[in-house]
Amino acid sequence: MAKYKRSIRKLPSLLFLVVLIIAVAGYFYGKSDVFSEKSSQPVMPPAVTQGSSMKVYCFDVGQGTSQLVRIPDDEGFFDILIDTGEFQYAASLVENLRDLGISELDIVIASHPHNDHMGGMDMIIEEFPIGEFFTPRIPDSQVPTTYSYERMLEALIEKNVKVSVLDSETDLELPSGAYAEVFSPTAGDEWEDLNDYSGVLKIGYRKSSFIFTGDAEAGVERKILEGGYDATADVLICGHHGSSTSSSWEFLNAVNPKYAVISCGKDNRYGHPHDETLEKLNKINCMLYRTDKDGTILAETNEEKINFTTVLPSIERND
Repeated sequence: MAKYKRSIRKLPSLLFLVVLIIAVAGYFYGKSDVFSEKSSQPVMPPAVTQGSSMKVYCFDVGQGTSQLVRIPDDEGFFDILIDTGEFQYAASLVENLRDLGISELDIVIASHPHNDHMGGMDMIIEEFPIGEFFTPRIPDSQVPTTYSYERMLEALIEKNVKVSVLDSETDLELPSGAYAEVFSPTAGDEWEDLNDYSGVLKIGYRKSSFIFTGDAEAGVERKILEGGYDATADVLICGHHGSSTSSSWEFLNAVNPKYAVISCGKDNRYGHPHDETLEKLNKINCMLYRTDKDGTILAETNEEKINFTTVLPSIERND
């Protein structure tokens, strides 16, 4: 499976079922062997083979979000998929991933349980072997009952995928040359809006770093900064599709990105991205890319800078 060898504990199917249901529904608030232990602070990556680069795809999935991170390793790439967009894009997303030569996914992250982020997750689980699956723990009173969410859980059970909680104690094991740190959520968080349970994480490779924010809003951004995390990054995937409820001044100044990416649908009914967010990004002299204008976006790292390619094929909607 994974090009980068990892040790993953196997659970008997019945025990796995029980633990999975408990974990994703939020009934179990202690630690279990199925969950990752507290991570150490990220270590700056050692030197890697000259000429290799990390590739980050920000797929155009309409008014939704999906990113693919491809980290070089000894046998090709270590592949991380973050979100999928809505179910209508799932079949085309699967086809696009296969066109990129992907037959297996090392890590899959469902940032939070909203359809525009994980609506197609069940098909991804069904179509690709997955090394490990991460998603935040949601308190039982807020667990959604949507068809997409329930299908995701069923697919995880059917495929016997290892599930781990995504929070600030999660340790993502990446190939040599890369590091990751999860900023949010933190264990025990209680937010009124499911958006604020979004996994917020930083992935770095060589001298370049990216922050992925899901739909996390200003309150989460403030808590991250209060937690003392190093939020500086070259590329910011803006929260909540460029909504004014995210990308606060304090957070943008802390990240100080050279580039920003907004995933949103053309002429969407929410008015994303909001003018307030666009004005802020302009004032910090940040180069902005948008999936509604630029299609699927590819960012490739090298020793000197990050190169962007735009107008790559969008993921087609199949209604």
